Parts: sequence; C-alpha cells; structure tokens
Amino acid sequence: MKFTAQQRLVLIGMLPKEGSYFNIKKVREVREDLGFNDFEQKMFEGGTLLIPGGTVTDWKSINAKVPLKLVDVGGWLSRHFKTNLKQQYDQEKLREETIDLYDFFCGNPSKK
Repeated sequence: MKFTAQQRLVLIGMLPKEGSYFNIKKVREVREDLGFNDFEQKMFEGGTLLIPGGTVTDWKSINAKVPLKLVDVGGWLSRHFKTNLKQQYDQEKLREETIDLYDFFCGNPSKK
C-alpha cells in the first residue's frame, strides 16, 4: 500500500517493540521502509517535523509535499496492525489519523 507521511508515522508508532528474532528483524526493515530519507525530511521544512513525542502543525501541507511511499506490510505484520486497530475500534479509541489505516487493514464497518 502507498502511505502518506502521517500514516507512515502512525504505523511506525504501532510497530511491535518485542518479538522473535526474525519478527524484530522484519520490524527493523519495515521501520526503515516507513521512515523518511534526507530528501523527504527537507520537504517537512515549512511545516513541523513530527518526531515521536513531538508535535506537527499542518498535516495537509506536509502530506502534499511528501510523496506517497509504497511499503510492503504484508503477513504477520499486517495482522499485527489489524489487531491493534481493531482494539482501538472496540475501545472507541480510534483517532482521525488512524481512520484511513483502519479502513485499509480492517475494512469500513459502515459497509459491512
């Protein structure tokens, strides 16, 4: 799937912190794929670069500047994101920045 800058940061925050050796190697690979290269980071200038624990000012502007990025999050990692988002849904803790990710990984509940 192609992800926006905002979606990439949300997914990075949802990556598992623990797991088997092979799963954590895959997490490292996906974190690097979801991350931002030097060119993309320069595109944040004029907006505020979001760093975990930091703030952001204008997602619309940032998403417009940073191109969509194709990242493979298939297999068990896709199931991890689906489970995480489903828990947020069940606990009524989805946020605006997770809605599109929920629709992608879990499906739109209004269409079921």
